[in-house]
This record gives sequence, structure tokens and C-alpha cells, in this order.
Amino acid sequence: MGRTAPDRTTARQVVLQALRICQALALVGCLAVGHALAPTLLAGDPPTCPAGETRMDAGCVRLPEPVHRIWPSYPPEARAKRVEGLVKIGGTINTKGEIEEPTVLTSSATDDSFLRAFEEAALAAVKKTRYRPAKVNGELVDMYFTKTVEFKAH
Repeated sequence: MGRTAPDRTTARQVVLQALRICQALALVGCLAVGHALAPTLLAGDPPTCPAGETRMDAGCVRLPEPVHRIWPSYPPEARAKRVEGLVKIGGTINTKGEIEEPTVLTSSATDDSFLRAFEEAALAAVKKTRYRPAKVNGELVDMYFTKTVEFKAH
């Protein structure tokens, strides 16, 4: 059975607020998951947050930040034909800053015959990117993310 938050803050409200903060900070979709969120629902007013963290109902939250970003390779044949595309990937950034099980959520291209090439290039780059992990109240947590990779012919 799920855990019910006391008083007026429900787990759903905390998750929705986390998502709003992620969007306000211009991150492409992130959401705290895991064991560290549940205890914060039971806590009272959190203290003032340290620099780099955001205060929300769950407490002080530090969102993941890329520390080693890998840019995708544009498939050469797609570049030669000036084919463009978008690939949206979802996955979890674990407490080590690694991406776990990234999957393609959606993809599109100006020539559908290049979808697979764009998806493979985007996944390869995302798998190699490393992050500073997320924290909730000073404890490392896994965080779900989405990232849209754009392939634009110049």
C-alpha cells in the first residue's frame, strides 16, 4: 500500500510541486523518486536551503546538473541530405550520476527513414553523459528526467 502524507500535503502535491519547480528552472522534465522523498513528507517546515538548492514542500532540493555532457553525432547520411529530427528520451539519473535505462519516448524526422539513426545517436550520447546527482534534504536520490535531443541541419 502507498504511504499517505499527514496534514494537507499529499505525495501527489509534492510530486506536482517538484515538477513545477523543474519546469520553472527550465529543466526538461525531472522528478524525484525513491526512498528519500517519503521521510520529507513527514517533516515539519524545512530549514533555509543551502546555496544551489530550492525549497519546496519536500524540503531542500538540488536538481541534477550535467558534469560531463556528450553531444550526439549527427548521422552523416542524414546531414548530407539535410534531414532534421527530434528524439525525446526518458530515464533515471541514479545517485552515482549515471543514466539508468534511457528509452526513446518519441521521435520525429523530416525523413522517417532516418528515425532509427537519430534515436541511436541520441541514446548513445545520453548514456555517456554524467550528472551531479539530485539531493533532497541533503540525501542523494534517483531522479527521473526527459531530454529532447535536436538534430538540426545548418
